[in-house]
Amino acid sequence: MPVDDVASRPSAPPQPPPEPEKKADTQGSSSSASTEKTSGSSGTRGNEIAKQRNTDAFGSARGAANNNLQAAKPGAIGSAGKALANRFADRFESRGTFARAASAAELQRQLRSQPNGARESSQPLGKPKPVPPEQRKPDPQQQQRVEAEIARRLKGKGDAKDIAARLARRLGNGDMQRGMQVLEKALKNNRLNLGLAGIHGRGGGPRNEKELQELQAAMGKATKGEVDTVLDNPNGGTEGKRGEPNEGQLEALTEIANLGRELGIKLDVVSHSNGFNTLRTFLADNPNAKLGNITLVNPNIPPAFSDTKRAFRDMVSHSDNVHLITTRSDEAVPWSYADGNGRGDVWQQQVHAAALAGVQNITVLSTANHSVESVAQHLEDRRNDQLNLDFERDPKTGRTVPKDPEAWRRAGYTWSPERGFERIPPRRPGVPQAA
Repeated sequence: MPVDDVASRPSAPPQPPPEPEKKADTQGSSSSASTEKTSGSSGTRGNEIAKQRNTDAFGSARGAANNNLQAAKPGAIGSAGKALANRFADRFESRGTFARAASAAELQRQLRSQPNGARESSQPLGKPKPVPPEQRKPDPQQQQRVEAEIARRLKGKGDAKDIAARLARRLGNGDMQRGMQVLEKALKNNRLNLGLAGIHGRGGGPRNEKELQELQAAMGKATKGEVDTVLDNPNGGTEGKRGEPNEGQLEALTEIANLGRELGIKLDVVSHSNGFNTLRTFLADNPNAKLGNITLVNPNIPPAFSDTKRAFRDMVSHSDNVHLITTRSDEAVPWSYADGNGRGDVWQQQVHAAALAGVQNITVLSTANHSVESVAQHLEDRRNDQLNLDFERDPKTGRTVPKDPEAWRRAGYTWSPERGFERIPPRRPGVPQAA
């Protein structure tokens, strides 16, 4: 722990004599003097210390900086007290660090135990500092295998080393070691199942490695397959309301899809929430794109219904199969500006636009919430969904229609391809129910 981070204590051992030009201070003022020294160095050493702590917490200085920016935004956290609580939750610093009143003698003992006479406050004694994900280098032998395979497929038309590095960086969200593993697997199988994350909470900001791994596992469970990697999406609630894509996620998807096509890798996509807007923008910008299977989980559709219809048409025409999974009890998508466009609830617009576009399969849940984890759990056990409200493509008519229209009537709706859902008015006493 840097010495400047610790204030003097009354029980501290005698300090070295002060410089001649300074007057000796009393013991009672030593604490304030140390505090002034720490705060006064905030422009130099203090910033370096804070930067190091942030780097250790999330694995990247950039990730921690984004998190701090979100905490500073008006309304993003709500109060200074909550922002401090978030710092503890994100492991910027340990609560125990402030709870313990370590004496100066104990501090000196800790300092002497370190090779360089200093100790990082966020690292236990003797434990090596973890390498940030964006600094992890791929295994040299694995990298050579990948580069050789890319060179073989391109037949000398491109820079295999550069392409391997670009794809590994994108697939690993900056972690080239993990990205190279994903890339080698994709080259082996000639297929890549790519996840597109939705917004990261109301305030946005990058996800940490654990959050990405948990989302990847949930996507695999929801689709009954294996998702190879997930592209992060640091968007927040504002972008979600507007149905805007995340530019970083869009750039990564574009590079992966275009280079993957050149290498003969079929690309499947699993998209959650705001990832829908990244995918629809990619397809609008790349009319020659061809994807494999697309699975959409509770998509965050744009405000204009015409844009939603075009998005689903593009997905159907540029892929082998599209599967929409939505839930009537989604608590998040009603915050979208699409909810006020006069075309019904957001889940109704999703289903209507997908059916008009000829989406092959539509799964409608009644009790799941917005998260991928909740959707996966309800798909595994659908006993809570007493009515079969799913849609499927009718090979005779070529239309996507309800599997059980009567189930929708029992749920309180009628369906038509032209108008979509219409609510059945409640029955009034003494008036016969309409046929």
